[in-house]
Amino acid sequence: MAYLSAFLKRRNFEVYTAKFLSDATTIVKCTRPCLAICGSTTQASSVAFEKFRQADPRMQVLLLPADFHAAEASQAGMDLLDRIQRLLAATGYANLRPARLCVAAPEIPDALFPLSHLDKRGKFGVSI
Repeated sequence: MAYLSAFLKRRNFEVYTAKFLSDATTIVKCTRPCLAICGSTTQASSVAFEKFRQADPRMQVLLLPADFHAAEASQAGMDLLDRIQRLLAATGYANLRPARLCVAAPEIPDALFPLSHLDKRGKFGVSI
């Protein structure tokens, strides 16, 4: 997940990551991203995934392929970037910069964003 986060930040996206869907739901409620990128295992619990989607009904969800974490990094990153750009263009967010993204992918190691960065108002106290 560290590579994915760094890759997207270098392309001028505001990225928040979570290893667990419950943490991603909190991030979505606090930051209102225009797009959530989810690993294939996030749908394992349909109840939790539906709660996540309902956190912001306007948010688009992009599902990563099951083999994303095993794919060659540079090609997988470029393919993902293309999918993100097409989805943002289709939903009217193409010119929004930095576009805010939430990444929830438990199967990808190295989640960078602990919820300890939330301050008492539910806002993020530091930028990652």
